[in-house]
Amino acid sequence: MRPPRRGCATTPLSEDLRQLVTGASAVIRSVDESADTVIALKRALQEAEELARRHGFDVTGLGVVLDIDPPAPDVPDYAAIQEERAVVRAEVIDRL
Repeated sequence: MRPPRRGCATTPLSEDLRQLVTGASAVIRSVDESADTVIALKRALQEAEELARRHGFDVTGLGVVLDIDPPAPDVPDYAAIQEERAVVRAEVIDRL
């Protein structure tokens, strides 16, 4: 379809098409932005899970942080290790 000539009024069909294209463009932009957000969230979740694994924790599918590799109570500096693990666990929870 040719664009209307200068000085000519737009037809109802061309106005409908213009609105349809404008709406479709808005939807595409929204989907693109949402995809970027999902990718960033996935990356953040993977980083939190990796931090948990490195320190002996596991993250369940419901987001619960489990201590799967606690230190033995008789290891030197047990209290300090437990404090550090509590900080790491809190960090993982914050990231989730």
